[in-house]
Amino acid sequence: MALFPLPAWSPHGGGVARCRGIIVSHETVRQWARKFGQQFANQIRRRLPRVGDKWHLDEVVLKISGVKHWLWLAVDQTGIVLDVLVQRRRDKQAAKRLLRKLLKKQMRPPRVMITDKLASYGAAKRDVMPGVEHRQPAEQQSGEFAPADAPTRAADEAVQICRPGSAVPFSARPDQ
Repeated sequence: MALFPLPAWSPHGGGVARCRGIIVSHETVRQWARKFGQQFANQIRRRLPRVGDKWHLDEVVLKISGVKHWLWLAVDQTGIVLDVLVQRRRDKQAAKRLLRKLLKKQMRPPRVMITDKLASYGAAKRDVMPGVEHRQPAEQQSGEFAPADAPTRAADEAVQICRPGSAVPFSARPDQ
């Protein structure tokens, strides 16, 4: 199947079809999308990496314009970021919102959910995902999901995450 770089209905697109005498209307494009759209979506979904069945949830405090907010982060066991949510609260309602958002996005619950000792996770899990196993590590190291032989904080701070348009100067970016 050949894909044209410009839509057939645009004034500049459909040049090959137009040269061959093929006229494509808006309705034809709509019918094609209805007929083949699900197949395209399924192919794209198959190429995405599979999300693991073990979710790690954590929250970090942020100050945005001097106001305290909480960044809620969910990753799977391979490190794929499942979702990020910024809220002003750190309670059961906020945890429920994160879990509902995760379930809606992932379309299936995890086998295991690993969190820190924040009681809001357990309360929200009982309401949203009662059948999921919930693990809370016995000892936390400064609020992190770090094993006993984890690298030091100085090594962690040396790692920088750069995004296009960030405040880091172009010459200071580690990927350059």
